[in-house]
Amino acid sequence: MRPVVEGMLSPLIITDRDVVLYYDDDTAAYLWGIVIHGSQYAALFANWFDNRWNALSDANLAVSRRGYHEDNIRRMRAELEVLNSSRVASGQSK
Repeated sequence: MRPVVEGMLSPLIITDRDVVLYYDDDTAAYLWGIVIHGSQYAALFANWFDNRWNALSDANLAVSRRGYHEDNIRRMRAELEVLNSSRVASGQSK
């Protein structure tokens, strides 16, 4: 069973003075985001995003700060091949 992909509010751009957050959801009817001005907010969201990113398990990543995860890449490719072959067998297009 695969996890359900859900949209989340993510930082798109973090500069020294500005933060652009967007709601990352491919199934949403509307795409939206928030622009926040101020160096205090940039530091806050940069730390928040780093904490979120570091909380992810390396088992779900193809690339991290530690480098490429070849085992994960092979597993993901195998899952995609199975998914593609099941779509072809059922007559769905790519």
